Amino acid sequence: MQKCHFLAARRQLLRFRSWRKWLISPVVFVLLVESSAQVANCPFALSTPAGSAVSEALLLHRYAQNVSGDAAFVAGTGAANNTASSFRTNIQSLTARLDVDGDGQITTYDSQIAARIRLGFTPAAAAAGLSPATSGTRNTVALVTAFLNAGCPAPASGTLRFTPLMVLDRDSADPDLRNLMASTNIESTEQARFGSKSWKTTIQLGETGFGFWGGGRMFPQALTKGQSVHIQFSVFLPSDFDWLSPGEGGRLKLFRIHTETSQGENLGYNDLYIETLGLGEPQADGRLAHIYEGYSEWTGTQQVMTKGAWNTFEMRVDFDNVPLASGGTGRTRIWRAINGQLQLFVDVTTQPTLVNSTDRSDFFYIFTYWNGGAPKTQSAYIDRIVIETDMSKLVETDSQGNKVIGGL
Repeated sequence: MQKCHFLAARRQLLRFRSWRKWLISPVVFVLLVESSAQVANCPFALSTPAGSAVSEALLLHRYAQNVSGDAAFVAGTGAANNTASSFRTNIQSLTARLDVDGDGQITTYDSQIAARIRLGFTPAAAAAGLSPATSGTRNTVALVTAFLNAGCPAPASGTLRFTPLMVLDRDSADPDLRNLMASTNIESTEQARFGSKSWKTTIQLGETGFGFWGGGRMFPQALTKGQSVHIQFSVFLPSDFDWLSPGEGGRLKLFRIHTETSQGENLGYNDLYIETLGLGEPQADGRLAHIYEGYSEWTGTQQVMTKGAWNTFEMRVDFDNVPLASGGTGRTRIWRAINGQLQLFVDVTTQPTLVNSTDRSDFFYIFTYWNGGAPKTQSAYIDRIVIETDMSKLVETDSQGNKVIGGL
């Protein structure tokens, strides 16, 4: 049985006169009816002491507007000033479900929808007259309404929240996107980080493996000064994997972004390496390190590669022959998935990412060459490689506010 909530809603809205136009316009006088059971699962009730729809929606609205100061954040909601940080943390943890239009952030669009739902609007009425973000995954009223009717479900594990430039994946229906350009890679269901398939890549004892160990891919177009590339990739090394690199630096190449002159002359790679016992430093075995070969300065880390589990990384390179710290834009960042969250562990702002202003980057490699030859015949697994060059499309962020590909 439908139940009218208009008078009750109006009384609450009069407590916040500045909200009336923000919340009701342009729907004006729509019939407010009992919401479906499913939409009640949307996490719009933030449990303020006042317990009203308006006081709870105020918190979400202020979060969307980046209202600073604890007192200003909770004013009029009945909540104590010292609870502001817990409300912010709670909202942030629910971003994927509170982000109604799927644009990767909480905006006033989302808080308007939340307020309307809390006041008894049906999903269709709540979405009527408002414009979702065109960059969102739910960028039409119909998609927003369906999301609300479904109870604002969290995205399924492994779901990307934007449409990338390229996704290389053995689960892809496109044969070209299943190709990692290495002659001996095979499809495998033995291990998978996303979906049910991965690439299994094998190297023989003593071989360096170039051309058949790992793989790589050309970028759709070469990237130059002022442009960026952001890549996510996942690697599984079995528990008995031996990454010893007995020669040529004592490090195992893991991921590499190539640079060259405008005439195609090699200038080296922006590399992520695994340090091994070949360095002669037992305490460094398995640690991750970065270098841009065009600058030749190592950046060490305390992150250690894991065996017997998937390792998911993201690497972003902003291309410039002038580093960020010197007034340019050259910067390299590398993240690692830890407990389901991407954590930044390399952020190099003092080194260039190109040698000359006219240089370019044209492809990436994963593994590709075993320094000194493999210590035994063994296999590794590679899954879903996501490539993006338009950073405005990224909708997820890390704990520091850096944009990431995400979709874990």
